[in-house]
Amino acid sequence: MKKILLITLIAVVTAGGFAVRAAYAQTAPPPGVALGQGGPLHTYIVAAFAEKLGLSVDEVNRRLAAGESLYQMALSAGVRAENFPILMVQVRTQALEAAVQDGVMTRARADFMLQRMTRSGGNPGFGAGRCRLGDGGNAYGWGNGMMGGR
Repeated sequence: MKKILLITLIAVVTAGGFAVRAAYAQTAPPPGVALGQGGPLHTYIVAAFAEKLGLSVDEVNRRLAAGESLYQMALSAGVRAENFPILMVQVRTQALEAAVQDGVMTRARADFMLQRMTRSGGNPGFGAGRCRLGDGGNAYGWGNGMMGGR
């Protein structure tokens, strides 16, 4: 009896996990680049982005909280759409360097992320897709670049 109950419980939990994952996969990404729910690089990316656009960090965070994407902020600051990927490569590079300086990540990890970000040719980490993380795990997110799990 205990085996049947345990097997049933495992099946229900597994099915629930698949249902949640399938539902999440059906939602479309927001327009522009969505900056996730935080994470170790969030502060560094926001700071670098704010500096590049001449905004305050508080202003960028306020606008993110209001639902505006980095892409939308960049366009409203006069960045041309075709230059946005270049801007974001610069922002991410600056953020990674600052994270290494502060001891938040290792030089090796930052170099790996920079390599992944810049080797994708004309698509440096933007677009819907799947990415492989350096630890061998899979992450699903709004991009095939270095921040795929956000």
